[in-house]
Amino acid sequence: LNTFVQDGIFAPLGAYHTMYRPLEKFPQYQIAYTEVDTYLRRQHIHGYVHDELAAFSGGVQGNAGLFSNANDLCKLFQMWLNGGVYGGDRYLKQSTVETFLTSKSPNSHRGLGFDKPRIDKPEWSSTCDEASPETVGHTGFTGTCFWVDPKTDMIYIFLCNRVSPTRENPNFGRVSARTNIQSILYKSIVK
Repeated sequence: LNTFVQDGIFAPLGAYHTMYRPLEKFPQYQIAYTEVDTYLRRQHIHGYVHDELAAFSGGVQGNAGLFSNANDLCKLFQMWLNGGVYGGDRYLKQSTVETFLTSKSPNSHRGLGFDKPRIDKPEWSSTCDEASPETVGHTGFTGTCFWVDPKTDMIYIFLCNRVSPTRENPNFGRVSARTNIQSILYKSIVK
């Protein structure tokens, strides 16, 4: 997986800060730490995947462990908005993009690899109310999220650290920061 995405997608896209196991390429001070793990690893988790299962599997899994920055993520998500094309180069077939972005069941709020807004229960949705039903994205355990809205061509990237200093930090959920900021952006940009 690591070699495939690095050589086949990230490097050709110019996404040079997107990778698994970033300490193999960058110094630790350039990478945000996640939490002080007092339970399993008993150390600061810094520059290595936070998800315990992915960590014990070598740090490379499809569900966790990918490090990046906002610039690289914009390139990747613009490619999705462009139907698999970025900078004039095709990375994915249009049909592949459509497969990933489409809900697979009327009873599910998920596409193939992506979350979608909870139209059935908006109060449970990880998106703001203004996001279109076509929106796709992902929320991570550490608080980071992204949402791509093909209807409005909006890319929303929220890079944060919800688990600092520990996963018991209650403040993040109380303020609904991700959806509130997303809502403000929609209201100020989308007409």
